[in-house]
Amino acid sequence: MLGALTPYVEYAAAATSLCFLLSPLVEVQKVHRSKGEALGDVNPVNLLLMLLNSALWLWYAIFLPVPPAVLCNTIGLAACCYYLASCWFYARQRQEKMWGTAAAFSTILAFMTICLALAYASSSSAHVEQVGYMAVAVNILAYGAPLSVMSQVIVEQCSGPLPPVQCALALSCSFLWLCVGLDRQSMPMIIPNACGVPLAILQLFLLWRYPRTRPAGKDLIATSTAKLRRSLRYGRHGSRAGGYSQFWRSARKLSKPLASTMLVVGISTDSESSCADKTDCTRFV
Repeated sequence: MLGALTPYVEYAAAATSLCFLLSPLVEVQKVHRSKGEALGDVNPVNLLLMLLNSALWLWYAIFLPVPPAVLCNTIGLAACCYYLASCWFYARQRQEKMWGTAAAFSTILAFMTICLALAYASSSSAHVEQVGYMAVAVNILAYGAPLSVMSQVIVEQCSGPLPPVQCALALSCSFLWLCVGLDRQSMPMIIPNACGVPLAILQLFLLWRYPRTRPAGKDLIATSTAKLRRSLRYGRHGSRAGGYSQFWRSARKLSKPLASTMLVVGISTDSESSCADKTDCTRFV
């Protein structure tokens, strides 16, 4: 199919894969520069799937063996560990919805899966093949991982949670590996990358359709709604019942000054209206 271009396409695919694994570095550096303010734009699902993808392909490449894939996935695994460590460093100091208890549990589960897959792949050659099938499935999910925030992007009409560099590299990477897979008639290469191409195109369409920044009015509404929901659910001390009791205590505190203000406004309004009924109020003073 590719003929004399085959080796060049393979080298280009390997280089693009490495760039794809390093693409979250752009978003993580923004988090560092903003001292954690930009943490909400980094999707933990995206990083965890890239971590699993790199680790599973690395174990597959070591035990099969496939030497060219070892270096790329070793760098990818180290980079993903750096991304997660950086994000969790700032997540401890902030209350980001995406970096909460569920993300922490998923991170622990991902590292446990990596360790179990290493032990499983090292036991026999048949197990290595099964780890390879797992890697294919995770590879498909990794290409579509940014779409886990698709509903948020559509509702808020803001493509901020989508990483543009990673989405562009995902399209290039999946297309090149699809060409290599078709040339070699390799189904493990064809299947994940045939799924990766339309997923990457959908991500790029969302980036083109919606702006990177949320409109000012919607930003204020979204922030206020999130604070109100958190106050109602968990309160100051983290309990659900405490959230409701705190809400009603705040409501009672606000009701007294609000009632006083309404009374004063009502009296002043009545005075003005009675004075307006007279021909000239100053005449009787």
